[in-house]
Amino acid sequence: PLLKFKIPNLRKATDISELVLGEIASGYATSDSEFEDDNVVTIQDPRSRNKNTSQNIIRLSEIGPRMSLQLLKVEEGIFGGEVQYHKFHKKSKEEIRELRKKHEETAILKKQRREIQEENVKRKREEAEKKKLAKDKKKQRLERQHNEMIATAEAKIDD
Repeated sequence: PLLKFKIPNLRKATDISELVLGEIASGYATSDSEFEDDNVVTIQDPRSRNKNTSQNIIRLSEIGPRMSLQLLKVEEGIFGGEVQYHKFHKKSKEEIRELRKKHEETAILKKQRREIQEENVKRKREEAEKKKLAKDKKKQRLERQHNEMIATAEAKIDD
């Protein structure tokens, strides 16, 4: 059997929320489980002796979330900031002060390393630029010498 559901008319929609929230009652599919076909179940009455069976259609629908989540940890920033909340680890005020001090020290060290690295990059770029200028000057000097040699050779031939 083919899946049968209405294809939404998007010409009238001005926002995706109209499709997702506003059209639920009209038969539009809203979750993965609604794309599943209805299940046909064959039921036979165990008390009856005859082999009469009846077929019933069972339609499944979701009635709640598939999982529940619990907040475990809240950090400042992304992966590495100060821990604002942790469900399993409680810290005393003294431990929090020590951790903040340690965090500030590592932030200062990071800033110093970044400054040193930027200075090194700037220095290397300047050295590369000087090297390139020296190479260009050498190339120009060699071209000038080459042109002078050709000019003197042509002058000797003309004489």
